[in-house]
Amino acid sequence: MVLQFLKATDTFLTFKVKYPNDLPEETRRVRIEDIQDEFPEISDDFQIKEEDYDYFMKRSEVFAFFDKDGVLHYMMPKNFICKEIIYEGTKNIPKGFYSVGGGFTDYKFGYLFTDAIRAFLDNKEATISEFRITKANQTLLKPTGAGSYKLILNERDLQRIRDRSRQYIEEGKTNAKHSIIDFFVNRFPELSNFDDNLDVLTSTKKALIKSLDETIVDKLTPKELKQVESFYMKILERKITKKPFIERNVLKLKEITLDNLLVDFENKLEKKTNESTWQRFFEQNIFIFDSRYIDFVPKQNLKTGKTSMPDFLVHDIYGFVDIYEIKKPSTKLLKYDKSHSNYYWSTEMAAAISQLEKYVFLASAEALSIERDIKVERGHCVTVVRPCGILVVGHSKELENDSMKQDFRILRNSLKNVEIVLYDEIYESLKNLRKKIESESSEGGSYA
Repeated sequence: MVLQFLKATDTFLTFKVKYPNDLPEETRRVRIEDIQDEFPEISDDFQIKEEDYDYFMKRSEVFAFFDKDGVLHYMMPKNFICKEIIYEGTKNIPKGFYSVGGGFTDYKFGYLFTDAIRAFLDNKEATISEFRITKANQTLLKPTGAGSYKLILNERDLQRIRDRSRQYIEEGKTNAKHSIIDFFVNRFPELSNFDDNLDVLTSTKKALIKSLDETIVDKLTPKELKQVESFYMKILERKITKKPFIERNVLKLKEITLDNLLVDFENKLEKKTNESTWQRFFEQNIFIFDSRYIDFVPKQNLKTGKTSMPDFLVHDIYGFVDIYEIKKPSTKLLKYDKSHSNYYWSTEMAAAISQLEKYVFLASAEALSIERDIKVERGHCVTVVRPCGILVVGHSKELENDSMKQDFRILRNSLKNVEIVLYDEIYESLKNLRKKIESESSEGGSYA
């Protein structure tokens, strides 16, 4: 047997006992006042000598040990509902338990937990014969005998119970206890003999509302945001007829989405954003820019045996395919012909239109092949019949006078298979949509 000193506090000295023959290790504690006569000063480098082993063993008590399977057994105070807590999946005394023994660090929780379970079961003498905490997704409470139960709590559930009761402690013992009872009423309704469920529910709702604090929103971790999202989804999934509530939430989500999108759009317009970045931007947001479409196909080759790929294809609810080509907003739209006093397509625009018209021609010619490839690669049934080519390009600020605006309109409308959309037209369309949603949202509605 070997005794290894661990630590000393003002009240306790703790040490580990290693037994021979692979017996489980124990963690023991002894009160400082009980050994002060023999050991008046204990430093951090204190060592328990072999001749003092018997002295320390007689005056100490076991408060934790790991069994042969490596599972922690932690002794609880006499007034707790069980003698020990068995804690799976840990190599040390976990956070929330005193490292020198004595139960939970928030000692009030131990009393509340005991009172709450006995109130839930309506049995002041109820005990837990086996209390196990696990990292597995498992929670169990079942009778094992007269007034005795086996309890298994998921580690997250235990933390949730503790956090919730801590919120109530300031309000008083009753509310804190009710918050624990509420957990067991919801998880094990078949075992509940508690006849004050309404008070429990009321106190839980009060705690939730009281804890809402918008100042912490920016400080929530991804894990915490996921928990909030899960709770919020439960609210939305309720089978209720409160249509205004759902509508307001949908409209708010649309507002936020459009606000973020408009800011991103503005930033890209202000910078010299390259063409490939614009292409990705439109791929990610095409269904907001153009609600006719429900899916897109990036970089689809249109010609068998050769490479001819537009930026991306889109298709509507009927499966009909169109072709998108993205150029930069800085692309020059028009050039002036002095001899005829009119404007014509710039070299860049003429090339882009010609390229897109060729894509439209190839898509029509290779329709069956394209339909088959998209079916195999994406599992979508589409139809390629007289596809339209949409060219996103340029900015209206280039159209500086009425003559330019008129000639641009004539040139644009003369195109048979190609539709030209300017960047600022898309941007203004988004702004108008945002205003419309804001107007609908402001109409409000009752929760009743």
